[in-house]
Amino acid sequence: MSNHQPLRRSRVNKIFGGVAGGLGEYFDLDPVFIRLLFIILAVVGDFGFTVLLYLALMFILPLQDAEHGMGEPLKDRVHAFVEEVRSGAQDVADRLRAREREILKRRTLLGVGFIALGALAFLREFFSLAWFQWSVIWPVLFIVVGIIVLQREPRAPSVPHALEEKKDAPDENDTESPTQPHA
Repeated sequence: MSNHQPLRRSRVNKIFGGVAGGLGEYFDLDPVFIRLLFIILAVVGDFGFTVLLYLALMFILPLQDAEHGMGEPLKDRVHAFVEEVRSGAQDVADRLRAREREILKRRTLLGVGFIALGALAFLREFFSLAWFQWSVIWPVLFIVVGIIVLQREPRAPSVPHALEEKKDAPDENDTESPTQPHA
């Protein structure tokens, strides 16, 4: 066993995650033997355990640094992962908000259209509107409603309240005070 450097995932001997390459470099073995050991363990032993073990090692072991052979600390990798998930969730929330605004616009247009038709029908009863004929309005109404129904996409779920609260809450890692202006 070679203890000249800590156990890290390999950047050079890497096929999927660099775990076997890192173990091979650490124990001075060919990474192919480590990979074969994982395959044999998966086939003969418990496949689920082997996959979980490999994934756990891939997450726990830091990746070798290009220059020094050292990797970033686990805390930094977890923080980067959390930020990536937070950013992805924020993107999804923004898309959901935009979609809800579009649905609101369509509903408003449809509601105004029905109110206008109702007002015309009401006015026709009390005033002589020769140009207004139901025989023309009904087909147009059905065409418009049909177009709106075809353009309407399935309704997306609304933005979870937890995301809304997170967006408004200050980041605990933020070193600047919210009352201080940015330099």
